[in-house]
Amino acid sequence: MVSQTVEKPLYLQLVDELEVAIRERMAPNDKLFSERELTQVYGVSRITVRLALQELEKRGLVYKKHGKGTYVSEISDTAVDLSQAYSFTEQMKKIGKVPRTSILSFELVKASDYIAQHLQL
Repeated sequence: MVSQTVEKPLYLQLVDELEVAIRERMAPNDKLFSERELTQVYGVSRITVRLALQELEKRGLVYKKHGKGTYVSEISDTAVDLSQAYSFTEQMKKIGKVPRTSILSFELVKASDYIAQHLQL
């Protein structure tokens, strides 16, 4: 669920929640809830919902029909565009920053059915 106490931005938390729902419980061309409904269900602002939907669209998980709503895309697990990949470390060094990592939390969690199936667990 989306949480104000987690350091991850709310819209990215919402992206994670919606991606799981799309992959595990929805079919291509299924209509997502409206922006208003998503704000009520997840208790976030409309701008947060819009940012999450934009990110899902960028990832190719949904598409929008003007005036109709947002729909689930055909999801292909085989096509991955690596030309857009970049190194965060290199990007930070280029602008004079020193990248670092830190463990924010560590826990053992049960894999969802979707993840377990794809990792052949």
